[in-house]
Amino acid sequence: MKHRMVLVALTLALASFTPATAQTHITFGGWSSFVVDNGDRASEEPILYVALDQDFAHGLSLGVWGSVGENEGREADIAAGWKRKNFAGKVFYIVHAGGSTANLVQVDMRGFLAVGKDSELFFMVSPILPTNSTGDAGTLLRVGFATNGKLTSGKFTHSGWLMYDTGIFRGEQGFSLRYQLGVPIKKGKVIVMPAVKFSLPLLHMEKREPRVVGGIHFIM
Repeated sequence: MKHRMVLVALTLALASFTPATAQTHITFGGWSSFVVDNGDRASEEPILYVALDQDFAHGLSLGVWGSVGENEGREADIAAGWKRKNFAGKVFYIVHAGGSTANLVQVDMRGFLAVGKDSELFFMVSPILPTNSTGDAGTLLRVGFATNGKLTSGKFTHSGWLMYDTGIFRGEQGFSLRYQLGVPIKKGKVIVMPAVKFSLPLLHMEKREPRVVGGIHFIM
């Protein structure tokens, strides 16, 4: 309950601080289960989430994200980011309100190169440090592609990457593949986007299984 109250307070504070140069984005929806960045399933049960992001001048951004579900499906994130021509960085503080998963500080550092009008290639390094006694520190290394630019109704958006996990949480090092596909559909001022994502463990990932997760998102 304490984490939820903090998340609500931060969301209201961020929503009230809206300079003329800021752009606000609200997203809410759900996934059939909760799969985290390294391909692990944090919760077998469905989750519902809401996110509020604000983009400021000079590539700065702030955001909060929260989910409700069973066990590790209850999560709250606070993020601050910065983006320039071919580089983006974002720092997350992630709080898990259920289960035994560690609370985390995650730093995403991404270099990217535009390919064509709507796509980019990227390389991302993500050090992750637990802030309590549960879990192991580690790093995710990703190379892949992503759709870039504004969402267009009826035109699919997707991303995929090859990832190396140095051994976060369970100490299991190895490679995996991720792919996510969505189809935005504009309904008035709201974009409705059904989506699906796949996670496939490759080398040295004996404890993990292939994952297929479906979801629906509403973007304002």
